[in-house]
Order: sequence, then C-alpha cells, then structure tokens
Amino acid sequence: MHAVQVIGRVEAVDRSVQDGAELVSTLAKGLDVLAVLAGGELLGNLQIAQRVGLSKATASRLCTTMAALGYLRLDERTRKYAMGARLLAMGATVQHRCGLLRLAKPLMISLARDTGMVVGMGARERLGMVCLDVANDEGVSVGTSSVGSVLPMADTAMGLAYLAHAGVAERISVLRQLQVAYGRDWKAVRERIEEAMTQYRRQGYVIRHRSCEAGVTAVAAAIELPGHLGVVAFTCATEANSPEVTARLQRAGAGLLDMAAALLRGAVPGR
Repeated sequence: MHAVQVIGRVEAVDRSVQDGAELVSTLAKGLDVLAVLAGGELLGNLQIAQRVGLSKATASRLCTTMAALGYLRLDERTRKYAMGARLLAMGATVQHRCGLLRLAKPLMISLARDTGMVVGMGARERLGMVCLDVANDEGVSVGTSSVGSVLPMADTAMGLAYLAHAGVAERISVLRQLQVAYGRDWKAVRERIEEAMTQYRRQGYVIRHRSCEAGVTAVAAAIELPGHLGVVAFTCATEANSPEVTARLQRAGAGLLDMAAALLRGAVPGR
C-alpha cells in the first residue's frame, strides 16, 4: 500500500484494493486527470502534469485519449483541455437522478439563517471531503472552504460524521489508508475518530471543536442517499471563540438532523 500525504490537507491514494489486487495504474492516472479538470479550468499538458504528478508526455497521452473519447475537450485557440461533453453528460445524469443540490440548497440557506453559521455539504474524495455546496447568512464567513475545496477527513466534523455513517467495509478500508497517511500520528487520529463515532451513535451528529482550519469549530451529520448514490455529510461551522459555542453547536446539530430528514423525504419517491 502506498500513500501520499500533503500536510494540512491530506490527499492519499491507496494503490491496492480488496484481496490485494493492484489498481490499473493508467486508469488511476486518467481519473486523476479528470478530477483536476472537474473544476472547470482550461489547463495545458504541463499544468495537468504538475498537478497530478505525471510526466508531461504521460499527461499528453492521457489527455489525447480522453479527448478522442469525449471525456475532455481541446480548446483550439489555447490548445488547453477542459471537461468534455461525455463527462458533463455523466454529471448531469447524476444530478437529474438524485436532485441533491436542488433539494438541499434552500434547506441549507434556511439553516444558515437560523443558526448564523456557514452550512456546507460534502462527499468523500479519497481521504478528504470535497465541498459540494456552501450556504451562509448575509455577512457570515467562517474559514476558507469553498465549492470544490478538499479538507482532510480526520480533521473536520464533516469528515468524521461521514466516516461514522459509512458502511463497515468502507470504514475499514479508509481507516487502513488513514493509518498509512498519518504514520506516527495515527494513535491520536484513531482516538479522535473513536470519540467522533461515540458522539455519532449517541446523538446523531459530531462536534469538532478544533478543526483543521484555525479558529473554526463545527458540527456535522451525514445521510445515505437513495438509489446507491452514497453518503453525503452536512456541517455547520462557526468561530471557535463565539459566545456559548457548545450550546449553539448542539442546536445546530439538531437542525442538521431535521434538515437531513426533510431532504430524504424530498429525495425518496412517494414519501
């Protein structure tokens, strides 16, 4: 098993899968390229190579292949790559199927107004949580998270709630990867995860007083979407030194559970 750790924001890749089988390295590299371009930027081969950690020649071959298949599009004027029609169609299909962002946005805005906190939604990205959407009351801004940003799973309320809600097989796999990524710091990280899981079993949400972003404290809960679409987590974040912060986080946690229940009612046909 091999892992890459970026200090402050953990980005780890496990090159092994169940039963010891090896991942197809070319496929893994191609998916990394798609992930880099998912942000909507126009990027050249050298930029892609640097961001993914490939040689320029390898990046060029991968991009040429994926452009031919429609997953990427080559801009003729700049000679740079962007998301292709096939990739966009896949994303549109998923959004049409679950309608998650459409259903969640007004609920997130309402909760942000009620709590005076920043409300975020995220899903797992390797050993991190990628931010899918953010809502905040007017004038309220906490931390640096924005749509598309990735924060380390084990250092955020959102990531800990996701891990607590995930299935047993996924959780075991992630814990193994986290152990490799954190190395000698793993004992403290494992204790943090166990504490979060205890919180989650007891109250349905996780409170993290010391987030990876200095001065930020947060509460989070997670749900499993219908139709085999996986787990997403929702968080309310505020300044760590705000008055009565623990009581505010507990009220926000109850609000997250109500929001999750409302979201599932709206997402499941016939409910």
